[in-house]
Amino acid sequence: MADALRIPLGSIDYLKIPMTTAPAAATTYAVEMSLVPYSQFHAVEADWEDAEWIVGATTPTCRILAPADLALGEYVLRARITASPERPIVEADGLLEVY
Repeated sequence: MADALRIPLGSIDYLKIPMTTAPAAATTYAVEMSLVPYSQFHAVEADWEDAEWIVGATTPTCRILAPADLALGEYVLRARITASPERPIVEADGLLEVY
């Protein structure tokens, strides 16, 4: 994994995942993202939230707003595309650290 993305406690920032291996057409599909504590690691169905594609990005990139109530710690950020029958999951290059 790459270095952690760091945000201060209480910060409300967009969290982004560039899909470097996805074709440009990926942005025509629904995208969701999950943000779970590193200690939990795997997302369950209730952890997934609707995300959005960044219009005009050179690489298909999705984003979600980080909730302001995140506790201190490290989190795993993932994106999931629904392209029936496939539903691939992509993990961010690094952890999110709330400090």
